[in-house]
This record gives sequence, C-alpha cells and structure tokens, in this order.
Amino acid sequence: MHRTRAVAMAVALLSAISALGVPAADAANNPSAIWDSSDCTKNTIASNDDGYSDRVELPFDVNFYGETYGALWVNNNGNVTFDGPMSTYTPFGLADTATPIIAPFFADIDTRGAGSGQTTFGYGQTTFEGHAAFCVNWLNVGYYSGHTDKTNSVQPLLVSRPESGQGAFDIIFNYDRVEWETGDASGGSNGFGGTPARAGFSSGTTVVGTNTELPGSGVSGAFLDSSPTGLVHGRLGSSVDGRYVFGVRNSGIVADTYVAMGDSFQSGEGAFGYFVGTDSPEYNLCHRAPSAYPQLLVSDGVVRLNLDYRACSGAVISNVLNGQWNEEPQINALSSSTRLVTLGVVGNDLGFGDIVTRCVAENAAGTVAVPFINQFAGACRNIENGRAETAIDSLTSGQLRRDLMSLYRLVRAKAPYARIVVVSYPQFYPGAGRFTTPCAIVGGADQRWLNSLVTRVDREIGEVAAIAGVESVNMAEVLDGHGMCDSDPGMNGILLDGKTPKRESFHPNHVGHRLMADKIEATLQTDIRPTFAILPNQYVTKHFPSRGNRLMSTLRGLEATS
Repeated sequence: MHRTRAVAMAVALLSAISALGVPAADAANNPSAIWDSSDCTKNTIASNDDGYSDRVELPFDVNFYGETYGALWVNNNGNVTFDGPMSTYTPFGLADTATPIIAPFFADIDTRGAGSGQTTFGYGQTTFEGHAAFCVNWLNVGYYSGHTDKTNSVQPLLVSRPESGQGAFDIIFNYDRVEWETGDASGGSNGFGGTPARAGFSSGTTVVGTNTELPGSGVSGAFLDSSPTGLVHGRLGSSVDGRYVFGVRNSGIVADTYVAMGDSFQSGEGAFGYFVGTDSPEYNLCHRAPSAYPQLLVSDGVVRLNLDYRACSGAVISNVLNGQWNEEPQINALSSSTRLVTLGVVGNDLGFGDIVTRCVAENAAGTVAVPFINQFAGACRNIENGRAETAIDSLTSGQLRRDLMSLYRLVRAKAPYARIVVVSYPQFYPGAGRFTTPCAIVGGADQRWLNSLVTRVDREIGEVAAIAGVESVNMAEVLDGHGMCDSDPGMNGILLDGKTPKRESFHPNHVGHRLMADKIEATLQTDIRPTFAILPNQYVTKHFPSRGNRLMSTLRGLEATS
C-alpha cells in the first residue's frame, strides 16, 4: 500500500546549494562516516519495497520540538517516523508535512535486488562515543524496481545527551556512498532525475524553525557523489566528511537562529520604543523596535528560533557587508546554524529617502490649504522623475542589480541550511492617492508617482531574488486599507522636530509592522519551493507513474529547456 502526496517539483540554481563550504574529496581516502557497531544490526527488515518495522521502543526518550517520544517506526524508504509507519516512496518537502519524521535519505529504496543490503537497526548503551544511541543502517541498498547497478550507504543515529537536559539528543546523518537519487516510480531513470531524494527532519507541525532540510534536498544531482555538493563531501559539526550532526536541546536545535537583516523598514524605524543601545545619535541609530516584524514573528510563536536582530536604519548594501554604527557587518551573523533569514535592503541605495524628502519640500508651500487643487499637482514628479528613473534603471540592468544579486547569493552561501525570505517595500500612499491632511501636503499626482516607483522597485527585487534562488514577499500593497491617511494608518506621514523632518517620517509604524509580519507569516506557512528563472516560451514536461494504475502528471514551466 502506498500513501500518496502531492509533491512540488522544482529545479534550483546549483549555485544556491553549492554552499556547503567543503571542497570535494575522494571518499576512499577519508575515514568512513558510517559508524561501525554491531548494535546497528541487531534487527533486520526482510528484503522489501516500501515496508517498515513494527513499533520500536527507544532506550531513551527524545524531546523533539516539544513532543516527547519513546518509540518510532523504521521505514524502508530512508526515514523513521514517530506517529506511525509510512510506506510513501516519492519524497515530499519537509516544511509542511504533518508527519514527525527524521529522514537521512528519503527516497524509493528497494532491498529486493540481487546484492542489495537490507535495512537493519538497533541500539545500545555505549553505541556512539560512549553514549546510548539508536541507529539504522541502509548499507549498499538499491532502488526501485530492484536495481542494484548503483547503491547507497546511509546511516542515521539518535544519540542520547542527558547531560544537556531531559530528552536532549543528537541527530547524526552519516553518508559513505550516494550513487542514486530516485526510484523508477518517482519519475527517475537509471536512478537519476524525477523527484529526487530529500534529507532532513521535521516536527510535523509546520511551525517555522521546527524543520530542517540539507542543502540540495529535492534538487536533481545535488546529493550524488559525482557532484561537488554531494553528501559525502560535506560535513556539519564534525571533522569527518559525510557526517552531519544536529544537537536537539530544549525542544529545538542548538543555537538555531533567525537572522533579521536589512535597513530601516526591517529594523522598525518609525515604530518607536527602540531597544537600548540603538537610539544614540553619537553611537548607534540603528533604531531596532520591539514592535517591528522580526520581533513579532518570534513573540507570536510563528518562528521558534533565537532571533539575531541585525537590521539597521540607514543601511545600504555595503553596510550589510561592512558594518555601520560601530557594529560588525550584518552578514557575519550567518552560519550553518541559521535556519531563517529575512532581508530587506536597496531602498537607501536607490536614494528613496532623499526623493521623498525633496517631494515634500517641492509640494509643501501652501498646499495643505488647497487639497483639491493639489491633487493635480506633480511638482516632484516633474523635477525628480529623471533622477529616480536612472536609479531604478541600475536596479533593472545595471551595477545595483549585480550588487543585490551578489548579496543574495552570499547570504545563501553563508547560511546553507536557512530559509531565506527577501522583503520588499510597502507603498507610501493609498492606491489612488489621498487629498486630506496630512496626505495633501504631497500632490495627488506625486503620490501616485511615488507609489509607482515602489511598485517597480518591488518587482525588480522579486526578479533578482528568483534568479538568485531565494524567496521573496512583495509588500507593495500590504498596507491596503491602512494607508498613510486612512483612519488606522500603518505608515507615518511627515513627522517634524521643529521644522526638521524626523527619521521616522514615511516609515511603517507598529500597525504597519503587524501587517508586514502577518504577510511574512503567510509565506512561511507555505511549502519551500526552490525558485528559478524561465525564459519566454520555454517549458518542460515531466511524467510520474504511480504503481497499480499509471498516473501521468504533466508539470509545465518547471525547468527551462532549450
């Protein structure tokens, strides 16, 4: 029997998953990652396809993202599950699964072929480096249907760490050989292509921060020994190639972080109540606010990760790379322990703040008193249009686009296990413009023109993010119904300190950040889909047969072909 799932297929840019940071090596010249212990072979699942063990009692309890488990099931297809056995053979993404699962190599393993190893498992009190551990061996195993021309050797261990707290344990993935990635019934041919293997683990709750997938998960070719990104060539938390160690402590992964990066629209400029140390004109004006969206995502429980809040008011791309206000570069916060990144930057590189300030100056004289006349005014647009268009042209096809692309790719390289979400900018004014105080200080034509600039910039940001292989959230209309001059505005208007505009002018307030947080939450609740660019008139057709009756699924537009 097979439990079917809708599986999202996509092809990511290889550069987005080549960031393991470990050079390719000849596995034969390195120590074996597989832990050689007789404890791992105490029990055998007879040669099968899509089978599973009986319920297996663990020698210790594990606290897996807040749920304590004392038993699991070993499934033939490269995973263990905590809520019952699973015979699913085509791998699915782990971000939105309802199944609590640990999967070192989730794919269609078939141990019936001549020469294939069998699935074995067991545990002991001193199994791994003197610690009690449960382990599973998928050594020299073939793929469906009965193929053994290529074999894989994969081993997960669950290692008890009671000294670190009740239920604390390590998840260890060991890889000695990965020659195939897909079974025939998952669209594969000769072990390649189709819907390739997944590797990682998930609480089964869909809560952000409670699942992890290794770089290259679900991407054709990424896990294979023949690829520089192959699992046998990388490592995490270990000096042994092919070994990946994840420490699970206090219901989550040790030191797992959410890094919030970017400029004033991410730091909370305009939401006020800034954190101590970020509101000093002499030392630091990063203006990080407790009601900004990064804080809300964590305090609301949407993201269960340790927040490393680096966004800083006034930041341009070079500040993200080189630092500002006596702080180290924001980029330095990223590591293999980073699980989520939000990043919003480029507005200051475009000079948006200067454009808006000049717009107010051009429109200010006498306009508040005559809003009807002012709705037709376009003083700012007439004066600033050329300068603004030139700046945005650089984002469309010039140096600024290249700089932003490089930044996104660097973030991916430094945080290879993270979900990366690029955040764009909200429009300043209600969609059609508003002609009441305080919006009337800027003419209606100029309001619409400024909104059009934001819309264009947001579109370019989304395109660059897609090409770089990261997600994006378009914030252009996030304040709909809560515009600058609506009854419950999410955007500050002009705020004055005497006659001088405050830095908080034309920035989202606490209402705006709540709306931004809600939109990011909606994005985080969706499955992670690798992004990529497709040229016009290009498509690919994929066929996926299911056993029993042959299901032909055609997915168009997934991969550029030429």
